[in-house]
Amino acid sequence: MFLDWTTDHRKVVESLNGLVILQGKGLTALYDACRQGMELANRGKYQKRIIILLSDCSDNASKNINLRKLKEEMRANEVIFYGISSPAISDFSSVDGQSVLEDLAKYTGGLALFPQANWSQVDGMFEALIRTLRNQYTVTVQVPQALASRKWHPIKVEIKLPPDALRELKSPVVRHRAGYFDRAGEP
Repeated sequence: MFLDWTTDHRKVVESLNGLVILQGKGLTALYDACRQGMELANRGKYQKRIIILLSDCSDNASKNINLRKLKEEMRANEVIFYGISSPAISDFSSVDGQSVLEDLAKYTGGLALFPQANWSQVDGMFEALIRTLRNQYTVTVQVPQALASRKWHPIKVEIKLPPDALRELKSPVVRHRAGYFDRAGEP
């Protein structure tokens, strides 16, 4: 099923309600799905680009792409990857595949989730993602044109709280991209 970009909430709900869950048969093209997600995200009107992928964690059918190339493309596209995999989705979920989802998520500043039991847990994961996305802060770096080198710069983000900060704030969660390209003057 495919629903193109829309701001019509009713169309989105109708589309989701029309989903039919079938037992998977055959091959999975995880990397191709990520690439197609990037292409769709790039057509969107907002600067923040997010892919939420529900998968069995397998890739045994992608064409012309491998994990290294996919990471390079995701890095260049500045997409944030969120992956969800669960036995509720498929009876297949490889440890290697889970590490791929975790790696893509960490690399892009996203998150990989692995609910274990049933669809209600998967639903809960989507609710958690919605809360996360609504409560995120976005920090951008603007490089003056004269300094732009089109190079990749790794980054590390730390939060330092005052000693008298509330106990709940002592361990804030920071997710961020592994780095950025300085592209001054580019759209």
